[in-house]
Formats: sequence, structure tokens, C-alpha cells
Amino acid sequence: MGKQRFDAIFVDAASCPGQLGEMLAAARAADPCVSVVIGATSWSPELRNAAETCEVLMHPGALEVAQCAVRRAMRHTAVMREYRGCRGRAANLDGTAAERDGSQSIPAGADLAWVNALPPRLDLRELLGLVEKTVIQRTLAATQGAQAEAARRLGLSRSDLSYKLSKYEMRKPKLEKVQPV
Repeated sequence: MGKQRFDAIFVDAASCPGQLGEMLAAARAADPCVSVVIGATSWSPELRNAAETCEVLMHPGALEVAQCAVRRAMRHTAVMREYRGCRGRAANLDGTAAERDGSQSIPAGADLAWVNALPPRLDLRELLGLVEKTVIQRTLAATQGAQAEAARRLGLSRSDLSYKLSKYEMRKPKLEKVQPV
């Protein structure tokens, strides 16, 4: 688990009797942000201890129920990683060492001196939009227009990037078909 990064972990409690605690400890050591879903058919003392930090499905046979639980776990993992990343960036800005969880974040020592040069009154939404548009443009240039790769690098879903491209009017104009004369 230490070499790969998972968005969520699904564990069948029946497949690891007596080892659930060790497995969860290994998962937390590898990535403290990862969410775990445990599928089980009956309660055990080991499962009760795990239930404090994991989602437990008592009858995981229904595929839709398991899929929903894993999607919730993946969203929870993403939120936890974002929280840790923000906490780390805030520590960087304060001049202290940041906690790193392996996610991409603003590089340590990034030059944010321009923030001090901002006027005393400004439209924050406009400023954030300008920064967001510039970052998207630079990422698209770096990926040579590959939107799926740009979305991955920005930590966005493909549909979120598509929305932002429309929002900032950054869509490529569609070529009109010219009828032969």
C-alpha cells in the first residue's frame, strides 16, 4: 500500500479474520487521509473497533450500495487531502514547515509578494477568476490543449474543467463546414 496511492479502500472483513486492525493501521500509515469501507455479514469485536473510523456495510452484496459507499469514501478522501493541503499551504505562508500528504500544492517558497501590492479595495471574485483563468490557460498550454490531462493536473473533473472553460469563454471556436463551390 505504501507504493500506491488509493482514493478509497474496500475491505471484505471475512477475507481477513483477525487481521482487520493490522490492515487498517497499515492503510492509515501509508495514507492518513484515505477512507476505508468495510463489508461484513456479522458484527465482531474487531469490527466494532474499526467502525469508529470506517464506514461499515453489513450486507455489501448489493452492488449499488457498495458503489455508493465507495463513492462517498472517495469524496471523503479528496476532502481530507484538500484540507491537509490547505493546512500545509497555510503553514508555508506562516513560515513554518508544511505537512505534506503527497498531493500537489503550491510549492514551498512560492513568490506571493504580489499579494502585498494589491490595492486596499478590490473585487475578490474578479481577482480569483483572473488567477483561475490564467492557471487554466497555462495548464492547457503545458498539455498542448489536452483537456483531460489538464483537468487531471488541476485536480478537477473533466466536467468541472469544461464548465470553467465556458465560464471564462476559453472554448475553441467550432469550425464551420464550408460547402464546396
